[in-house]
Amino acid sequence: MKVSIKTIITTSVLAAIVLTATIFVIETHLRGQFPNGTYIAGVDVSKKTPEEAMVLIDDKIQKYLSANIEIEMNGKLFITTPQNLGVEILKEETVSAAKAVDLSKIPLYSYFVEEQKRVENDIVPSINSTEMEAGLAKIGIEDVLPMSANYYFDEKGKLAVSEGRNGEYLDKPDFKKQLTEAAKKLSIQKIKLTIQSVPHTITKDQLEGQKEIVRGMLKQTLTLIDPIAKRPYYINLTEHLDWVNFIHKQKVLLTPLGSKFTLRIPIHKPLTGLDPFVKKHNYVSIELNQEKFNKYLDETIAKKLDVPVDTVKIYKDKDKDDKIVIEGKGENGYKIDKGLLKKSIEMAIENGISRITMPILEMKPEVQISDDLKKLGITEIIAVGRTSYYGSPPNRVFNIKVGANKLNGALIAPDEVFSFNKRIGPVDGAHGFLNELVIKPEGIIPESGGGLCQVSTTTYRAALFGGLPIEYRQEHSFAIGYYAQVLGHGLDATVYTGSVDLKFRNDTGHHVLVQAYVKNNYELFVILYGTSDGRKVEMEGPYTSNYTGPGETVYIKTSDLPMGQQKRIENGFVGFRALWYRYITKADGQKIVEEIKTLYKFQPAKVLVGD
Repeated sequence: MKVSIKTIITTSVLAAIVLTATIFVIETHLRGQFPNGTYIAGVDVSKKTPEEAMVLIDDKIQKYLSANIEIEMNGKLFITTPQNLGVEILKEETVSAAKAVDLSKIPLYSYFVEEQKRVENDIVPSINSTEMEAGLAKIGIEDVLPMSANYYFDEKGKLAVSEGRNGEYLDKPDFKKQLTEAAKKLSIQKIKLTIQSVPHTITKDQLEGQKEIVRGMLKQTLTLIDPIAKRPYYINLTEHLDWVNFIHKQKVLLTPLGSKFTLRIPIHKPLTGLDPFVKKHNYVSIELNQEKFNKYLDETIAKKLDVPVDTVKIYKDKDKDDKIVIEGKGENGYKIDKGLLKKSIEMAIENGISRITMPILEMKPEVQISDDLKKLGITEIIAVGRTSYYGSPPNRVFNIKVGANKLNGALIAPDEVFSFNKRIGPVDGAHGFLNELVIKPEGIIPESGGGLCQVSTTTYRAALFGGLPIEYRQEHSFAIGYYAQVLGHGLDATVYTGSVDLKFRNDTGHHVLVQAYVKNNYELFVILYGTSDGRKVEMEGPYTSNYTGPGETVYIKTSDLPMGQQKRIENGFVGFRALWYRYITKADGQKIVEEIKTLYKFQPAKVLVGD
């Protein structure tokens, strides 16, 4: 049979077309699949897509994670599971790491050959160190810290010494490495966990020799000073042994180039890489139980020292012709910083310090102000003036309360010059004042309103601390002790209806509201509310000089007393000068320095003698 060349050519062309189409179909079908001989952790994933491969290996992964794994440590076996040791298998990362099909590099015929070279691919694991340690601890495998000898109190409350023991540290990095290698093959194999022994640092014999030193630390009486009232409190740990814990510390002395300085580090961690110049000293220190110490403070000192924040509410009373009402005192709160005090006491005991100033936290009050007053600029506290007058007679205390009530609620407009006398009004019995001693040219005599100068003095201080310009102020003729109980002499302001006034100007650009109140019957506060313009005020003083004695007592004969009987009618006063400085720093940085000079006269005492 003859076959023409034309027929052969035609047949060849058709075969080529069929083969090309076949190759195209196979390439399209196999694109993205794994080649023959591809295994992941022993699972055959040949000609499988990544998604199909993940399904195939998932069953083996789940069985591995829940299978028992043995851990050998010091000849003992412990059993747990990879999952409990924080092992996680990253399936997507595992499949991505395996070799995918690349048709440009692999001959087509390889897809039709049954036997191909086997290529093994590892699992990609992830191990959470925290979960691994928790899993080890759950089966009783964890670090054992060295326990040095320590002090304790026996059943009779006597100081005693306990024995120490060495510690054991797990080689966790090596264990994690072994666990990772096993997880790569999904292999359940025994893993060996090695430990390192760490000796304890303080022996019983060392502590026995230092018992007397520790007893001395416990017997030391600590004086705690209230920084506000300067009141002392006393603590002796022998009365509070249930507070006491003994802790280990290590002092490291570094002596490079002949110098010395001390670092304290935890002693349970071994020191490495230290040069020959390093000297270590282990010792025991006292630590207080914070909870029990706090309970003691709450039941004793805090009752007297802590002051709660006093919220203030300011508004206009629509039912009383828009009279300004001030509810509350707006006082700062004070609270002992118990945590810091505990640490201060511990440091004092360790370093032989017997006197500690208690750390106090100052808390600002919440100020609630109605919107109509806020529009006037009454938004915050801008200054506080305070005086005390302990020892004052009843009538003086009464007049101070009356004056404070009259001053309370005063509203000062922007750029207004405030007059104390104008605000208080008439000072006589018809307006609520009682007779009490006042200083007049003819002497110190009883008169209505005696003691009102305590109110003007406190107001003067509020204006000073607020950085307000003082238009007029006059000191008292003599240095009266009432005005020096807080801050000392030189910041008093006398007033007298019709002649002597206290005046200051409101230059804040907003209204200023005055609050005045008496606390504890013998303490007076004047608070100014407004809007701060950023000015800051510092006071320095008093500096006193030019003292002049009162001179000899003046005896005045009188027939109003029996023969020889004496009656003091005026006290003697020492004369001197007092100087204060007021530093005002404006918001723009401008600084103003003012001198506040006060001259107090001297006066001899006067005594009546019966003639």
